[in-house]
Amino acid sequence: MELLSRPAAPPALVYVRGVDPLSRILRSVRLEGSVISIAELSAPFGVETRGASRAAVFHAIVEGEAHLRANGEVLPLTVGDVVMLSHGQPHALADTPTRAAAPLSSLPRAIGPVPIVRNAGPDRLATTRIVCGAFKLDHASSDSLLSLMPPLLHHRAGAPGEASEWVRSTVRLLDAELRRGGEGCMAVASRLCDVLFVQLLRAAPRARRGWLAALDDPQIGRALAMIHEDGATKWDASVLAERVGLSRTRFFARFSELVGEPPAQYISKWRMSAAADALLRADVTVSELAERTGYGSEDAFVRVFKRTFGKTPSAYRRSFRDSA
Repeated sequence: MELLSRPAAPPALVYVRGVDPLSRILRSVRLEGSVISIAELSAPFGVETRGASRAAVFHAIVEGEAHLRANGEVLPLTVGDVVMLSHGQPHALADTPTRAAAPLSSLPRAIGPVPIVRNAGPDRLATTRIVCGAFKLDHASSDSLLSLMPPLLHHRAGAPGEASEWVRSTVRLLDAELRRGGEGCMAVASRLCDVLFVQLLRAAPRARRGWLAALDDPQIGRALAMIHEDGATKWDASVLAERVGLSRTRFFARFSELVGEPPAQYISKWRMSAAADALLRADVTVSELAERTGYGSEDAFVRVFKRTFGKTPSAYRRSFRDSA
């Protein structure tokens, strides 16, 4: 797995109430993986896409090879490679580094449970097959959490390690299920995509900063899990530092460096995101949300919510109901 930043030491897994931080956070934001399409392409080819909003995009090369162009870089991909664009950014796939790319939507596609995009007729054999999908975090905090991940993760086919073998096995199972089709195919494919997301994160070399580094840090990873697990507790740097066995000064500095923002700012954003998510999914009152998210009064909660989203909780809920 190649992460386009500096590697660090292997992760030290820590647990909160029997659940590791990554599992806790992914459960709280409801990870949803899905296959978008299968691309069967014959050289010469070049396709581009505007990406996806509020989702990470992945491409698994199951036959042939391609070149990914994204973020101003060109990345060669071969059989067994998987690449994930964590921010859903625009990108192109082509048979050569400089091949002109046409919009993916302009290519003919066979309609089915998973659309198959082809650049030639049935008399022309495809040289490259790519399983294309997305990882969505079905939560109001999805944008902020995805923004903490490295923009590009590249898992190389020959990468060593148990986690890398899991990635390869999951891709093989996913491709086999899509080829097989039949009842339950998409349900199985969706679950395999969820597994693939977790395995890609497991297989990634650890960076010195960012979400992955924060989760792998024994103290900061535990603190993040506690924040996500219990939004009603009045967490602050002092309380969290004591819980994870660090001085307040050391905890504040390490959290800010790894996560990219101070603890208070992260806690406030998560509380407001959790509240916004609950507003859209449950019939809860503003006072109930204030209590759930650890605010001493409804007025204080409403002030912070309005500062975060630009409108009151009631107006926020109405705006989404009106647009539904």
